[in-house]
Amino acid sequence: MITQDLMILIGGCFISALTFLIILVMLKVLKKETLLGFSIFTQLGDEQKRKPSASLDLNSQSSNGSSVNMRSCLSPECIRCSKNIEVLKTALTRLSYCAENDTSIKNDIENLSLDLRKSLNSLKSSKDVSQKIGTEMKDIKISTPIVFKMSGLREEELWSENEFPALHILDYYFKDIYREFFNLYENHKSPISWKTNTTAAGKWEIAQLIDQGRVSKALDLCPKTSEALKKIPYFMEDNIFGGASFSVVHPGTDIATHCGSSNCRIRCHLGLKVPKNECFLVVGDKTCHWEERKVICFNDAFPHSVHHSGPDDSGIRAVFMFDIWHPDITESQKKLLNFTFST
Repeated sequence: MITQDLMILIGGCFISALTFLIILVMLKVLKKETLLGFSIFTQLGDEQKRKPSASLDLNSQSSNGSSVNMRSCLSPECIRCSKNIEVLKTALTRLSYCAENDTSIKNDIENLSLDLRKSLNSLKSSKDVSQKIGTEMKDIKISTPIVFKMSGLREEELWSENEFPALHILDYYFKDIYREFFNLYENHKSPISWKTNTTAAGKWEIAQLIDQGRVSKALDLCPKTSEALKKIPYFMEDNIFGGASFSVVHPGTDIATHCGSSNCRIRCHLGLKVPKNECFLVVGDKTCHWEERKVICFNDAFPHSVHHSGPDDSGIRAVFMFDIWHPDITESQKKLLNFTFST
């Protein structure tokens, strides 16, 4: 009897020990898999951190734009690449809330609604925005905005500064704008203020003061620049298609051919620092050169590209870039556009 009890006890101990070993092995395997999973997750996280949060990837086979392959940017908030369809749908919804008592406003509403639907159908007909802007755009010589095209507007690549008399105020503010740019560039070179966009060659940096209609913290460091913008009555304010920034390209940079988001604006470049005879802007089939203290006004809905062909020691090309209303747009149309495309 004692022997049988002893055998039962030994057998129970053996089973318990075996169970414990099995559990121990399972715990080790589980720990290894957990650590492996955590390692992979960490690597993915690190890889994600290394990716640019908002970078415009522009590729061209040559500096003269002989072949263009432009991919959309990575920013989830970009109205041009990520939110184009959403922006147009929202605009149509907002437009439906507008009163139609006034005949002139009613006509504006009907025309804007038609333009919005045409633009939306154009976007939907493409698989994605990269398909639309990834063509060889050097052969396109017409206004080709990526998001919204307004009908009935004159389509000219370049506009005379004299068409916009208020821009002459920039000559008065030039030294202030110049000083604030260099302060921001040399003393506030943080990822928050400055972004580097990917280009086929060279380096392109940009500091957004007003980005898609929203004021950034960088503008707080540029009070005189902000004051100058307020003196321009046709500055495109409180609209997602409007913005203001400092743009810097380094020697050897080619920003490949691309189109802006809408033809309802005119983009302006005030030359701040420009190496002579080294930098040029191509808009459609027109070529122009920046000059310090001078403003270039162009319709960025046309395919356009930027080039800095100077040697390494030629220095940067820096411009103050901002958007104004197309001169053919009436005050009532501006109000409608600001409502439908408000920030």
